[in-house]
Amino acid sequence: MSVLISDDILQAAQISETELKREIAILLFQKNKRGLTQAQELAETPMVDFQQELANRGIHVSVDTNKFPLRNLPLHISPDFDEVTPEYDIPFLAKVNS
Repeated sequence: MSVLISDDILQAAQISETELKREIAILLFQKNKRGLTQAQELAETPMVDFQQELANRGIHVSVDTNKFPLRNLPLHISPDFDEVTPEYDIPFLAKVNS
């Protein structure tokens, strides 16, 4: 299915086609209708940029650790023990304060 939105509507809303795709992708992600990768692909933007936009809006990205073999990663515990980080650089994982 395709949706056609006229240029007149985009102009009246003062939004570009790219911005509209991003807004729809973010909305679907927020409503749990699309996963992170699916939403990022819909937005047609690099993952890092999409994640930054989500962060700028205060939208949290949670990772289902059951989908990743994180239990086997070597961990580094900082001397003050307030942060545990994987030894590997995994950009989509971030410390979440509860």
